Amino acid sequence: MIKKFTVIALLVAPILTHAMTVTYYSIDSIAFEGNAANARICYLNAPQDTLQSVQANMSDNAAALKGMSKDQIAATYHGQFQAIGQGMICQFDAAKLGVSQLPAVVIDGQYVIYGQQDIDMAIREYQEYLERQHV
Repeated sequence: MIKKFTVIALLVAPILTHAMTVTYYSIDSIAFEGNAANARICYLNAPQDTLQSVQANMSDNAAALKGMSKDQIAATYHGQFQAIGQGMICQFDAAKLGVSQLPAVVIDGQYVIYGQQDIDMAIREYQEYLERQHV
């Protein structure tokens, strides 16, 4: 089922000729299917899982870390810290949009298809919806 988000801010009506933005929200145990080449993938449990992994790794390597500078430690865990930050942005975006179920495919920040793991199928459902609405 496709739902249109209630949006408080004034948004410009989407133009069908523009490239749509697609974001897939889920948790890693409900992986997406289909072509995600042009979609943003957001696993909402990723920040906590990555943080736990970093903490465990740091704990296991405490002796080696004591001899490292803050810059060396930051460089060692740069990718994980970046993943945590990106994951938290995904969590914020999902909350801001009002995503209430997973998986959710959000199109153009205005439409959501719940329960669809296949991104290609979600886009087809969205396009069919627009055709029915004569948009």
